[in-house]
Amino acid sequence: MPERLKEKIALVVGAGSIGPGWGNGKATAVAFAREGAKVFCADINLDAAKETAAIINKEGGEARAHKADVTKAAEVAAMVAACGSAYGRIDILDNNVGIAEVGGVVEVSEQDWDRVMAVNLKSAFLAMKHVIPLMLESGGGSIINISSIAAIRYTGVPYSTYYASKAALSHLTRTTAVEYAPKKIRVNAILPGLMRTPMVGKAAGLAQSYANVARARETGADGLRRRRLGRGVGGGVSRQRRGALRHRHRTCRRRRRYPEICLTFQKPPSIRSRRPRRARSAASPRSMNFVRSAPNAAPTSTCIAGLPASTRSRSRRMTMRMARSRATTGLDPRIDPFTARVVLDRRGRAFYKPRANRAPRPGPAPR
Repeated sequence: MPERLKEKIALVVGAGSIGPGWGNGKATAVAFAREGAKVFCADINLDAAKETAAIINKEGGEARAHKADVTKAAEVAAMVAACGSAYGRIDILDNNVGIAEVGGVVEVSEQDWDRVMAVNLKSAFLAMKHVIPLMLESGGGSIINISSIAAIRYTGVPYSTYYASKAALSHLTRTTAVEYAPKKIRVNAILPGLMRTPMVGKAAGLAQSYANVARARETGADGLRRRRLGRGVGGGVSRQRRGALRHRHRTCRRRRRYPEICLTFQKPPSIRSRRPRRARSAASPRSMNFVRSAPNAAPTSTCIAGLPASTRSRSRRMTMRMARSRATTGLDPRIDPFTARVVLDRRGRAFYKPRANRAPRPGPAPR
């Protein structure tokens, strides 16, 4: 038997199961015990907590059962005190309490909203509030909050109370983890998906709602557009042709998204036939000198807004090309092509910066 949690004290809140079978809290408590931890099983249903503790004791572990309503501060304080007096410290806290009520913001009642928020969110707040001081005295610990994938996305079932409470629990976990990390207390959240547990079967209408969502996805009645992977751009053609079509698609999307740079793709007819001469600077290989004849203006440092580019090499080259084209075609009269150079910052934006102590280059000698 692995003993990764040997001699550790684990407080599992919600260690019982609401019906026959294995709930998340019950399975977590047994798993902790199988890893060598001493488990303090707390649940609002004392018989369910005793059942979990009996399984642990039968397997050779050590566990105790305790009844507590974790939505009430007095009972949470008594639960933490009982665990501390029984084992002397708390190394692991697992908040595994949660309920769900089907209904959107229009259908759900105020009483259901308050009840779900109290069970899913307030219980974790109260448990951490009373357990963290004990962990600080013992030198650290680990807190695990059971959130849900519903905290970050819509699962197809309208239960606004569950979405809001789990999202708040996830962010509470994140901020508490940052606050107590220097004090050697780890706070993490687990976001499981849908599992067939006794809680799902007992919740009014929850199992039927999940069944309706699955049936709608299979038949296409949910109204979501699905397309075959790889056929968005260039599907059904050769690999080489698909790459060309994908590049053209991205270029057109960039033009539609940033119309202010479209002028740089087509040069005026006056200079389309000739190409400006460029010379690399010895100091910076990315710096470019413009030697085309132009009116001598005062050197300036200007950031051309609206030139998007990522850190990829293709986007950086395109940004440099558009910036040079804007300078050489005279679209920005403030830039002196003789003394300006084009550079890119870390975000890929193009900048014109003047060269210090650099005199304009003379034109070609007359023949």
